[in-house]
Amino acid sequence: MGITQQIGASSLIKPGVIDNTAARPASPFEGQVIFQKDTDQLLVWNGTAWVIPNSPAQNPMGLELVIDASFTAQTSVPVTGCFTSTYKNYRVIIHIESASTQTTRNITFRFKDSGGDDSTANYYYGSNLDDFGAATPQRQGAYAATSSILAPYYGYGDSTSTTSIDVYNPQVSTSKSAYIGTAIGGNAGSACLGSVALGYMTAKSHTGFTFFSSTGTITGNYYVYGYRD
Repeated sequence: MGITQQIGASSLIKPGVIDNTAARPASPFEGQVIFQKDTDQLLVWNGTAWVIPNSPAQNPMGLELVIDASFTAQTSVPVTGCFTSTYKNYRVIIHIESASTQTTRNITFRFKDSGGDDSTANYYYGSNLDDFGAATPQRQGAYAATSSILAPYYGYGDSTSTTSIDVYNPQVSTSKSAYIGTAIGGNAGSACLGSVALGYMTAKSHTGFTFFSSTGTITGNYYVYGYRD
């Protein structure tokens, strides 16, 4: 009979199990192993840093999921606290499955800071989406705007919209936040596919973002990944 069967798993001492980054040992010894509950990570102290034990390389470069969630019938979707000092750069994927009405709308984006949505007139952006149902691409852009357009979208029942952007140094107060990526959307007559980019004119720290539907509500999901380097 195992020890957990005799005294119960909840009564066992759980050495090395911590809640979050702030609870990590202050003076770890080389080779010490912990399990961090909020990120579900097994970590080992290599003498200078906490690393994920991998072979052949520790903490290999790549994407690590920070947060993902679904949203249903929302006009705006806030994503708070996803940009931290843990990662320099991020991949954000926004997928819209459906909308409340069959109406052309823009999906727009704002960064968030400690005070909430950053709606200052510091955004400059551009998008160039090929319109498969028209001869002229859908080009949109603005300077000193209060938000950025990610993609046009039309609420057909079988129509979806996906935007994938790489966000650079959003959490660094000495850097200007920026992103570049691709979007697929659609209007009442066709689908659109192309590139999107944004620059924020002032160096400022951002901790998250919000995306909006210009009319009606949207349903879908989003994912935020950190680039481990």
